[in-house]
Amino acid sequence: MRFELLTYDQKRRFLQRLHNRLNNMCFNGELNQLKRIDIDYVGGSDVGAAYGLRWVYNFETLEDEMQMCILFSPEFIDFIAELKKQSYQIYGLALYMHHEMIHQYCDENGIEDRESPDNDHNQAWAKAAEEHGLSVQYDEDGKLEGQSSSAAELLSRTIRIR
Repeated sequence: MRFELLTYDQKRRFLQRLHNRLNNMCFNGELNQLKRIDIDYVGGSDVGAAYGLRWVYNFETLEDEMQMCILFSPEFIDFIAELKKQSYQIYGLALYMHHEMIHQYCDENGIEDRESPDNDHNQAWAKAAEEHGLSVQYDEDGKLEGQSSSAAELLSRTIRIR
């Protein structure tokens, strides 16, 4: 099945499944399970996904609370839907998930991964990325230009969207 054919809840469950798989593959299962991995506005039309604090409604306490989460922008989800092969869709989703999980790793381990609000990929983030299987490339100005993940590549060949 293709990602765009899933219901909203099925998409969220698939994203959670990717997080679980990548957590086991790249972080030895040490990252916290996030209560919210979702499709929502993340800021700016060029932002595909984001890790950070967001208000989340807690159904147990019946109150809003701040929680760490990973969000994928609707624009990025639309881009994924246009990819012709399911394996390309899985690779794109897994690659962005892996990227955001590096931010999660840094946050959970007290690693400052931002030099300023405008620059969210400093050398500490790049080091954590390389240590956890995400290869990153920078342009001459030090801006993140490209990335690749052997884990995302493996997932694109071994799991299916359902």
